[in-house]
Amino acid sequence: EALFSVAGQDAMRRSVDGILAARAGLLEALGRISGVSRVFPTDANFVLVRVKDRPRLLAALRKAGIVLRDRSFDEGLLDCIRITVGTAEENRAAVACFEEALG
Repeated sequence: EALFSVAGQDAMRRSVDGILAARAGLLEALGRISGVSRVFPTDANFVLVRVKDRPRLLAALRKAGIVLRDRSFDEGLLDCIRITVGTAEENRAAVACFEEALG
């Protein structure tokens, strides 16, 4: 007996495909920003980046009402920000803040 219906499996595949596509777009967009010094490889539903002006970026994100995880206090992650892959609209808003704050 199948654990999931065919419709449920199809919905899950579409959701996963959407997240993978959104993550790829987010990785590409963040990689083009000069103030992003490193985009870490990932297989997760989040992206980790190292930025050149973390305080400026965090202020811009707060002003826009975007909440990301500042990981710079974790060992080896100085100036790193964790971004959860969101909807296309959420990702565009986050990238726009990165571009505004970091160029």
